[in-house]
Amino acid sequence: MTLAESLIGQALALGKTPLDLLRGSGREEKVLKNAKDASATEALEVATYTAIERLARAVVDDETAELAASIRADEERMLARILREIPKLTAAVVGADVGGDGSYDIASTGARLSRAPRWGTLPDVPSIEPDPAALLDVEPAHAAPRRIIKAGAALAGVPLALYVVDLDGSAAVRIAGEASVFPERIDAPLGIGPELALDVLDELGRLVTDVLAGCEVVPLIVRDRALGFLVARHAPGVDLGPFALQAALALELVSGYTDVVHSARRRKEVAAAAEIQENLLPPRIARLEGAALAGGVLPGYEVGGDFFDHASNAEGVWLMVADATGKGNVAAALSSLGLGAARAARRSGKGLAHTAAEIDATVRSLGDPERFLTLLLALWDPADGELRWLSCGHPPPLVARADGTVEELGSSQTYPLGALDAGREFMPARARLEPGDRLVLYSDGVSERRLDGGSFFGVDGIRAVLGRPGIEGAAATVRALQDAVIDASAGPMRDDATLLVLARDRPRVKGERAGARSMRP
Repeated sequence: MTLAESLIGQALALGKTPLDLLRGSGREEKVLKNAKDASATEALEVATYTAIERLARAVVDDETAELAASIRADEERMLARILREIPKLTAAVVGADVGGDGSYDIASTGARLSRAPRWGTLPDVPSIEPDPAALLDVEPAHAAPRRIIKAGAALAGVPLALYVVDLDGSAAVRIAGEASVFPERIDAPLGIGPELALDVLDELGRLVTDVLAGCEVVPLIVRDRALGFLVARHAPGVDLGPFALQAALALELVSGYTDVVHSARRRKEVAAAAEIQENLLPPRIARLEGAALAGGVLPGYEVGGDFFDHASNAEGVWLMVADATGKGNVAAALSSLGLGAARAARRSGKGLAHTAAEIDATVRSLGDPERFLTLLLALWDPADGELRWLSCGHPPPLVARADGTVEELGSSQTYPLGALDAGREFMPARARLEPGDRLVLYSDGVSERRLDGGSFFGVDGIRAVLGRPGIEGAAATVRALQDAVIDASAGPMRDDATLLVLARDRPRVKGERAGARSMRP
């Protein structure tokens, strides 16, 4: 019998304890009930990370497999500890409610022990805490943020608030929590759209504690990005890290059933075209095999003709940046059609050239020669670093090499999709990304951003940002370029400025631990 099966058996046996023993008011009964709930939760955790490990090994992702195995081992240790404590707790309940002896030392049960450090290292000690995702089963979806805060505050013993990042990544907005204790908005211009990269979390903590002295900030992390954060007004009585992990998953899940999270992220009215664009986009921040990825679109609340897309498949990592003719609703509709054609071809097993041909045919099917799409479509192989790409009337890609030079990748240039003659042959170009290189795809809204003096930001402006010292990684590069584009002029942006950056990992320094990336906050 496995440990999980054994523990589930113990939990079921515990469920047969006379009800009057579990309904008492003593602290022993509460901790016993807590242990019972935790046993079922931890059995599920063991099964989940076992599955993740097996899937990772099946796709030869050793880093993820090792990390999942490490976390699974932690979960199994926690299960073993709960298993050891259940008989003691049962005896304590009997002693308290039957024998009148309430002297059992509850502190020795480990019921309040903390397991996950707040900022991302792996756990070694267990905790017994509620699962906020379960709240979604019994509450209306729109009430989930309030219920998460209620459960978290009860656990922490201090007032709690939940914040998400607004659509343009410039501020955090309170979605749940007491208005008399927590501000509605905290300036935090750190996001790429409504997502936060893990490398800005320390800076986020400084910005929030500058507004709320003495508070504690706990990020809500799903995979490699934070979707928001919890703020405890004072130091909580427990480590909220494990709770925040569950809350982040609950928040991500509930967003498919209600507008409450989406509405909180929109601090002003969003144009219909921009709303379409927002719903087209994949995650802004992603971790890939051997690389990191980040993408963003400015201004966020208006325009709506650009989009980017990415997907990590068995054949490699697909990358795409596109710009539809026109502005507003017409451009957004054309973008939706183009992206749909691209995903349909890609998911049907088509290669790079065939995917471009499918998009071209789809745009042409509209029968309007004035409607076309510029596109940069690429496929990167993590195994050998080879990049293949097609540029259809689009600015060519740039590569910021590890040695500090910036190279423009030429050739493979053809006219936009849907324009001129049909039946062309698409011939991908090839290059190689070396460890430490950053590939930058962008739309003309970046290079043609008008400066106050009347000139353009230009490719030289992009090169200047890429050449700055201290900017490494995909997310940091996107943030730096977006800041530079915004700061280039006091005037509003007249066109979408879209970026997609793939940063290949640098070689590990000798002694650096593999799998240091955490799956937990």
